[in-house]
Amino acid sequence: MGLVAAVLAGLAAPALAQDEPALGSRLRHSGNLPLAVANQRAVRGAHNYATCVVHRRESLARAYLDATTAQEIAKSSSALFRDIECLDIPGFSGFAIARRIAMPEDVQRGILAEAMLKQEGGLRAAFAPQPLAKTYQAPWSAISGRGPVVDEMAVCVSQTDPQGVANLLATLPESEDEQQAIGAISPYLGPCLQNGAQLTANRQSLRAALAEALYHRWEAQQAAGNAAPAAAAGG
Repeated sequence: MGLVAAVLAGLAAPALAQDEPALGSRLRHSGNLPLAVANQRAVRGAHNYATCVVHRRESLARAYLDATTAQEIAKSSSALFRDIECLDIPGFSGFAIARRIAMPEDVQRGILAEAMLKQEGGLRAAFAPQPLAKTYQAPWSAISGRGPVVDEMAVCVSQTDPQGVANLLATLPESEDEQQAIGAISPYLGPCLQNGAQLTANRQSLRAALAEALYHRWEAQQAAGNAAPAAAAGG
């Protein structure tokens, strides 16, 4: 890992880079609302939808997020979203396509991961910050829709500044608090990027990547905590 100074320019701005469109233009919406308002409603509607999905099908959502192959994703995704009644929720009108919200895979995974963390109490967990490591692994990167560089960066930030990530996920999407939280974690992004890499993601794509990374850290921490008593009992 090496510091990439140029990447940090503009991280406190509403978008991290200008070459990726705002999420509202990537989620399907209708009407003649101003773009900023439509984007905000699209993003918050997507989060409301994910909260509903996780509340109704938590185990299936976990299987979806834990999948690491295209075959596993196809199977778990079909079961997770089939005939789910999550359309009559605030902020969702206009964004449903065939009983499922239309959003990019990377954002969908991150929003579901965030909803899982909130439902399971993961944002209130005690995560100890870890020193910067040379490399990081993200087994889900092959199917996340982001690519290894972004997912490994997110894993790194979730290890070195877990509370900053938790603070970000506790904010309302598309809010000033969210923007400030991103500014607070920005010093950790550069050191977590591989040499020569550049971060080209809007706020919601970054939030999604960090949410999924923290979710997987939470799951690993939970698994380790459950294994310890079992090992002690067996010994």
